[in-house]
Amino acid sequence: QRQAFFDAIIALQSEQRPNRYDQYVRIHLNYAKRVHGTAKFLPWHRIFIRAFEWHLQTVDPNVMLPYWDWTVNSQAPETDIIFSSEWFGGNGRDNDHCVEDGQFADWTTYYPRKSCLMRSFDGGSRLGVFHTPEGLEALANQYSRFEDYNGRLETPAHNLIHYNIGGHMGTMYSTNDPLFFVHHAFIDMQWALWQERSFQHATNYGGRNFDGSTARVTDTLTPYQLTVRDVLDTRSLCYVYDRHYS
Repeated sequence: QRQAFFDAIIALQSEQRPNRYDQYVRIHLNYAKRVHGTAKFLPWHRIFIRAFEWHLQTVDPNVMLPYWDWTVNSQAPETDIIFSSEWFGGNGRDNDHCVEDGQFADWTTYYPRKSCLMRSFDGGSRLGVFHTPEGLEALANQYSRFEDYNGRLETPAHNLIHYNIGGHMGTMYSTNDPLFFVHHAFIDMQWALWQERSFQHATNYGGRNFDGSTARVTDTLTPYQLTVRDVLDTRSLCYVYDRHYS
């Protein structure tokens, strides 16, 4: 299953440039200001990663987008198997931050320019700590309003992973690194778990849009022809999370 997932990504990346994978990098950049630091952070990224999964399934219908539970090795993230050569590869080399191992070591980016896939761990060969399972649970317990939970899950919990890994992950071109998608699947899962706490949690939405307007469930998640209400329940997008893991 893991190799099928990697092969599907590589298939998208191997198309004529700019290919379908490149388009996700472009879309994420084009809408970055509208969906980060705003009420749309969680719902927009939900449909964004689901659309990516749909594209992977055009290559292999059996592929599903997995989530990366980065809380498992939160105190020494660099030891996580996800950074091994059989998986996503590790840190970039010292001189140019190019990733030399893993499934995507030969990946050449298209946006913003042609380059290697880059990572630059914040601690040199090590990574600064991420949130623990207890930390995420405390976050969910503390905030019952979507506006508050959305903001705190984005910053600092979500942002730490981007900034600590660095390289492309530390920019709005972070989608160049396939780690982006498994990271955001885990963030989406946290929101789904929060929504399961009560009917109020499941339907709660609010805050401010980028233009300062009041966020409403009828707001459109451009460029997708869906509203916030359309994505509040993952089952409306034909998926649920398997939480039976150790």
